[in-house]
Amino acid sequence: MKKFWIAIGCWSILGGLVLAGAKQFEGKRFLFQLDGSVFFAADRRFNDVYSARGIHPGIKFSCAVTPSIVVSLGYDYLFHRGETVVTGADTESTQHTLRLAGGIGYSLTPIISCRLEGGIFHGWYREEVLEELLSGSGLGFLLEGSLVVRLPRGLRGLVILGYRYGKDHYQGQEIVLGGFRAGVGAGIVF
Repeated sequence: MKKFWIAIGCWSILGGLVLAGAKQFEGKRFLFQLDGSVFFAADRRFNDVYSARGIHPGIKFSCAVTPSIVVSLGYDYLFHRGETVVTGADTESTQHTLRLAGGIGYSLTPIISCRLEGGIFHGWYREEVLEELLSGSGLGFLLEGSLVVRLPRGLRGLVILGYRYGKDHYQGQEIVLGGFRAGVGAGIVF
């Protein structure tokens, strides 16, 4: 329950910052983006069973607070199928990640800018192995960098690199949430 109230507090802070925001994106205040990424888990046991194959979708909403400071709220979804190492039994895992971050942006050229963000995430996971269900959630930190390419009509292309790390405990074992992510995205400013 404590994790829930921490998440609610973070969402409330973001809401206040969004309402107090200033215009950044060429006279626009907001950036909405969709992205897809390849995920490399920080948990070695996860990597033994699942692979990073596939594109994992994400959605992100950013608000300019000043010309160079941005806050963002995002959601990512991961789904993997694999086989257990010892028995070869089929297994599947899902992870939902809600993230809140703040960062700085800098224009490299008139059409390319970069952003560096840091923040927190709350991850929910569910794994089914041999008809046994393992589930839980945990808080962690994240760092993310992106190159943003300005396209016509308020559109944006993005190249994204990031890392997340968080933990949870299940029946005395440590579950590591997060890992390295690399992807591309498309967005629109308004």
